[in-house]
Amino acid sequence: MGHPTIFPKRLFDSILHKSPPRDASEQLSQAAGLELVAVYEHMKTCDAGLSAEEAQKRLLRCGPNVLTTDQQSGFFRIFIHAVLNPLVILLTTLVTVSFSTGDYRAGTVMTAMIILGVGLKLIQEAKADQAAAKLKAMISLTAAVIRSGQHVEIPISQLVPGDVVTLAAGDMVPADVRIVLAKDLHVTQSSLTGESLPVEKFDTETNPTSGVTIELTSIAFLGTSVESGSATAVVIATGGQTYPAALSVGE
Repeated sequence: MGHPTIFPKRLFDSILHKSPPRDASEQLSQAAGLELVAVYEHMKTCDAGLSAEEAQKRLLRCGPNVLTTDQQSGFFRIFIHAVLNPLVILLTTLVTVSFSTGDYRAGTVMTAMIILGVGLKLIQEAKADQAAAKLKAMISLTAAVIRSGQHVEIPISQLVPGDVVTLAAGDMVPADVRIVLAKDLHVTQSSLTGESLPVEKFDTETNPTSGVTIELTSIAFLGTSVESGSATAVVIATGGQTYPAALSVGE
């Protein structure tokens, strides 16, 4: 546990420039506003956690706890991003003007510059994707959960809504969770907000009227990390249903 996760690019920008995803926001805001006992009831679980049988049923229904957008970009998408670069667009315009006015030498030089620039971009992006894939293949992420009253570690991909997880300093938050017990808990949300300073989280919501999901103090988000303290939390959303996943849609 405690390893960083790799999120889609421009996630911070999406928070600044896009409206929060309604379904994810409403789900987390609703959970934040509940009393502790009601949190367990809402997620149809208890402080002893889910049974193995119930967890398996929910896994089949909800799917694995993975981000479908956390994949290699693909050649076509990388190519489009490279071509839509403002410099490439400018050079393409100048090439068109050069050839139309008979300045073939300048047009040829700028065409070579475009090919070189786009080619280098494709190579860099491909290498970055390969490096990220190798890194993720080397990391085996697990989460500490309570199942049938027993503390066990399971792959993060096997987490389901209603699971009860425990968090400690250095851990990555494995899903969107509602904190039900916190002790001096501080979480770093830089993967979402770009802010390096940790924020304190509580087992009772202290900011219920904010209207901004990321400011909820009883919710910890997938991919953020525990800077200090410890907590017990109930999983509210996993995989593509999480707040970070919803923010990254359309990037």
